[in-house]
Amino acid sequence: MEIDAIGGAVNAATSEATNTIDLEGFLRLFITQLTYQDPTNPTSNEEFLAQMAQFAGLEQQRQTAERVEGLLTMNSADQSVNLLGKRVQVDSEQGSGVGTVSSIRFTDQGPALNITVSSNRIIPNVRLSQIQLIRN
Repeated sequence: MEIDAIGGAVNAATSEATNTIDLEGFLRLFITQLTYQDPTNPTSNEEFLAQMAQFAGLEQQRQTAERVEGLLTMNSADQSVNLLGKRVQVDSEQGSGVGTVSSIRFTDQGPALNITVSSNRIIPNVRLSQIQLIRN
């Protein structure tokens, strides 16, 4: 999940490693290796332990990534809630201008703010990265 920050956009291409194997792929490879190994020449204890250490490291990385993603989601939600009622300057595809954050909708892509620019005009679905300035 991509999380926006005020004043900056997150580039998904730079946040993911390109030449990695996921947990499921590692397990499939490991099971296949054990299934087809020669019983007369089994994997040495050192190699087996090294593979188990790789597996443990991969699982630890996955858990860390989940926790970091959770923290980023909470931080994004906190930033959004703190903007309720504040005047902001917005530049988005839906429109631009200065207005008050009137409501927040939480989606899978992150918080979507509604900015009331005037009594009859609302800029919908503004991401945190589209906020240019917070005014008092």
